[in-house]
Amino acid sequence: MKAYRNSKIRKAAATLAFCLAFSGCGAKADEVVTDYGDQEISSEEATSEDVEAFLQADGEDGAVKLDLILNEDFEEGGISYNIFSTYSKETNLNDLKKYTVAKISDSEETEQKIVESIFGDTGKQVKTISNEKAGEFVSFLNKYKTIKSIIEKEPRNKEYDNFECVVNYDEDTVPTPGDAQSYDWVDNENYYIHIYEGQYEGVRFGLMIAYDKVEQARYIYFNPVNIEEYYPGKNFKTVMLRNSVDMNGNPCVGNECTLAPSDVEEQVGTFLSDKLGISDYESELGNDYNSYSMRSRPVMGYVGEEQGNRSENSISQIVFSNSDFAHSVIDYEPTFDMNGVEAKNTDQFPRSVEILAEQDDRIGDALRKEKPFLESLWDPYKYLDWTEELDEKIEYTYDGYALYLNPGFLNNYNPADYSSFSQDYIESAPINSGVVEVTSKGIFGVDIVQMLHVDEAYPARILKADKIKDALIEILKSEDFTGEIGDNDMVFTTGSNLIYYYNESSSIYAPAWDFPIQFMSQKDVKQEAEFEVVFEEPDMHIYVDAETGDLLEVSK
Repeated sequence: MKAYRNSKIRKAAATLAFCLAFSGCGAKADEVVTDYGDQEISSEEATSEDVEAFLQADGEDGAVKLDLILNEDFEEGGISYNIFSTYSKETNLNDLKKYTVAKISDSEETEQKIVESIFGDTGKQVKTISNEKAGEFVSFLNKYKTIKSIIEKEPRNKEYDNFECVVNYDEDTVPTPGDAQSYDWVDNENYYIHIYEGQYEGVRFGLMIAYDKVEQARYIYFNPVNIEEYYPGKNFKTVMLRNSVDMNGNPCVGNECTLAPSDVEEQVGTFLSDKLGISDYESELGNDYNSYSMRSRPVMGYVGEEQGNRSENSISQIVFSNSDFAHSVIDYEPTFDMNGVEAKNTDQFPRSVEILAEQDDRIGDALRKEKPFLESLWDPYKYLDWTEELDEKIEYTYDGYALYLNPGFLNNYNPADYSSFSQDYIESAPINSGVVEVTSKGIFGVDIVQMLHVDEAYPARILKADKIKDALIEILKSEDFTGEIGDNDMVFTTGSNLIYYYNESSSIYAPAWDFPIQFMSQKDVKQEAEFEVVFEEPDMHIYVDAETGDLLEVSK
């Protein structure tokens, strides 16, 4: 499926995070959070009659089927309209929330609380990070450059392939053996980047906290200073986050971390709350890795557009490798348990890849020789002039799982849900995103972009389907919409999606219906193959308040 990309759209659009892919996840019981400021949370339940039309069938854990089925043709003012939608999802309506939010503010007190809560009295400032001593701060060097480039609005030096694999790459992305790099603590009028070091669970960890004073965004990065101190004798160089099951749901064999998904969620949630002051409502933990890959720019990442198989909906598992990241990606051959029989199976591109230690820069060498790169990331070796073979087989170690801070993405959505989203939504909307990694030893890594606090959360009540249909028809007839039609005389809705819409004027996230709209003329139809019209991208979106039916935005 082709994702809709439009740089003019700057509103938050994210699928509702009311259903997570594993037991123990989802919205928590309403509570009052006192860490980092009081947050009043209502305990009222959504019981309005307006939702009765959506209650079609009972599901697990109180879930119901949420349906919006529209099929209406009419003409108005010489324009032919076709309204068509078959939205159907199973969810728990009590999990639909309306959030009053506030943007993150710069606070020295908050920064010191984070440092002290993680390191206790062992935390100290690091004025310069460097790998002058081999293996030191390697992951931090790349993250420092990445955060700085995001804040300074530097164009991303990236390559895509047809599968939406992304490589964020520049000439000094990969610290090679003997290649010393260093970066300094920085404070200026637009942003700061601060680095700390201390003991966490008996291991030396680093903590990077940056703040963008213009965009009001906080960046938090937490990792071992030296991977050999976390895993003595392992010689890890690369870490990948990958699916934990294959496309048929068979589990991957051999993870050293025996935690159940609910235990992982508990550890991650506790760390976010107790150490970083990020509440359950501000994290929305889940398995959707798209916002992390888009916003945080790992060295290599994958943006899933069609998550129709179980592998892409599964919890991410952590895979360590003793080789460079290019070889680690291409040589990976996971084994899955297929009803008691261990067997190899197909595996998609890794969700993200990061560098842990100095390593040979295979892809960089090829790029510097002007080898073709576009459309080749799925198989980085098929076009490179590799003259050497690996000296020995790569060793992979499975240890741990990762959860993502989602901006409300539904973790078990079907491909149609992603059609109205774009990279511009995710990169510009005030949402919290990132990843937290847990191994058999405990918390391993944190990479977060924090943009908002939730001040208040209370139940949202959505209108009946017929009221939404009537509201949409009135909007289509209004000047707000007809003024945008131009010379076209045919209007189609190409589906619908229930999203969280951010109302900038009120600082509220609330459920809304997103209706992608396509324009055509009679002349265009005649030029198409007989009765066959293909809609690749909508011409605009209509956003309708799910609680009131009011028009929120007509957006091209």
